[in-house]
Amino acid sequence: MSDKNITKGDYSPIITDSTFTFDMKLKHKSVMERKEKIYIPLIEDLNKSFIFSNRDLFSKLEFPFLKEVLDKQYLYRLDDELFNEFKTFYNLVHKFNKLDLTYIASNLIESSFHEGFYRLYGKIIDGRMPIYDNEDNFVDWEDVEPEEFDNIRLISSDNKGIIELINHQYDYDYSFDGFGYDYESQLNINPYLSRFYEFALAKRNKKNSPERKPLIDWNGSPENYIAYNYDFYSNFYSDGKVEEKEHILLEIKEYRVTLLNKLDNILKYIFVTYEKE
Repeated sequence: MSDKNITKGDYSPIITDSTFTFDMKLKHKSVMERKEKIYIPLIEDLNKSFIFSNRDLFSKLEFPFLKEVLDKQYLYRLDDELFNEFKTFYNLVHKFNKLDLTYIASNLIESSFHEGFYRLYGKIIDGRMPIYDNEDNFVDWEDVEPEEFDNIRLISSDNKGIIELINHQYDYDYSFDGFGYDYESQLNINPYLSRFYEFALAKRNKKNSPERKPLIDWNGSPENYIAYNYDFYSNFYSDGKVEEKEHILLEIKEYRVTLLNKLDNILKYIFVTYEKE
């Protein structure tokens, strides 16, 4: 017959209680370490690395600690469900960063300049140059395009200028004529856009081109004429790739809120279970 009051061997209540207390302390320590080394850093990473502007499509989203956690799952051991959700989120971030929109803006600037230039000056050809084959035999003549086209091709590849252009959509130029009449500013001309066209048209950036004479009546500068007559921003934001990147950014924002809520619930559970007195 067994004695319930026995205090030795496997049935000792002293040993059982002390073992239980030791296990609880060990688990408490492990939970606190995960809180401090995983959950809180993940929350901080999601907060400090995030873009809050819907239209900031040229910045790079980076979540360094999240990347480390995903790369070293063998070390951090996130719950499978939480790990998969963070993986989905990070894949969206990677897709967002991979979509480069500068070439779209560059092409729009270049094509709009060509269109505006032809309206201002007509279909101009600045001479012809011979074409030779590999044996230096004359083949044909090639039309020489306006020097301004080389200039716009050069300046439209300036990524820094393009990002400034996108980020200053609602900045307008305020200039006055000799009578103090605020003419061009009434047209809502963006100086960041006209700056591209001014570079291409400026005499200082041309070597061989003759002086251009406009074929149309316009009271302002030629660069402002092109900027006024071409709706760059509408064309840019209606581009399929731009719309796709905006949609991805919206998904990232929504997913981020979901993940932050889940992490917050984990911290609440830890507080109630292990910290609350």
